[in-house]
Amino acid sequence: MPQRRFCLPTACRYTASVSALAAFTREFRALDSAWPVPALAALIKSLVATAQRADAVATGAQSGGGHSRLNDAGSQLMKCFPATYLSPVREKKQATLLIVNAAFRVYFRLNTLRLCKNMIASVEKQQSNVLPLEEYDAAQRVCYRYYTGRLAIFDEDYPKAEADLSYAFAVCMAASARGSAPAQRNIRRILRYLVPVKLLRGRLPRPQLLAAAGPELALYGDIASALRRGDVRALNAALESGLATLVRQGTYLLLEKLRSAVYRQLLKRVHLIQRDRDPAKAFQLHITLFQVRQACKYHDCACETRMKTSDSALGLHAESSRHVWR
Repeated sequence: MPQRRFCLPTACRYTASVSALAAFTREFRALDSAWPVPALAALIKSLVATAQRADAVATGAQSGGGHSRLNDAGSQLMKCFPATYLSPVREKKQATLLIVNAAFRVYFRLNTLRLCKNMIASVEKQQSNVLPLEEYDAAQRVCYRYYTGRLAIFDEDYPKAEADLSYAFAVCMAASARGSAPAQRNIRRILRYLVPVKLLRGRLPRPQLLAAAGPELALYGDIASALRRGDVRALNAALESGLATLVRQGTYLLLEKLRSAVYRQLLKRVHLIQRDRDPAKAFQLHITLFQVRQACKYHDCACETRMKTSDSALGLHAESSRHVWR
């Protein structure tokens, strides 16, 4: 006869995961070696996954709870954080970023991003008992910089967002060149946020990069093309077609800020045409040229007289990585 497998309810499995992690953390503190770090990583991964499944089951059964178990999972991660962060064993201390990245996943899913700030301050603190970021595992560094880059987007700190996401992108590109399949998936995740930040800062992705990343990033090619041409209608169409995806990713409001750059490019191009036709009215443009619905669309609007005629006026410039960005 086939053996019958006994399966615990999802809520009970989450409770068992919490108990297992708590018991393991107590033993982990007492050990002077780092051999249990892989086991700690497996328990943390199981805790977060089980919490998500338990919340999904509770929501589907309409029994309340919402994200209660995922919220509790964040608290459990904070309890085991000192076991690695305060450990005198260097190899055990390197597991700190593993816990931090797991907490980031939980906080981003719960939309409690303010809780990330304290963890970032702990990791990046300049003290003798804190490891420099460069001494952590490369995979954990990439994950950490990916989340800090996304957090910088929410804080509208776009230079930091660009720096952190570019670091993660460069490391994954190097791993992808060595044939790493996970690196390919991570590149697509990073580009979802790196491309909008680059666009906002005036750096356009090359079509080859977006084509290699897959069809899910084709939308950014349409947006980049609209930005270069000053095509307001194309920008509106691209944002409308990808509205659901961009809102889910949290990049819609970021891309909406490109409107001013598209308007500026449109003004520049029409100014060049108008200047040749009628120099006296070189800075007067008909508002219908904006291709937007306005109640006053038959009025003229004045353009800045200091408008420059080079691409640098738009911030559309090249950068050192010429293979993927213009």
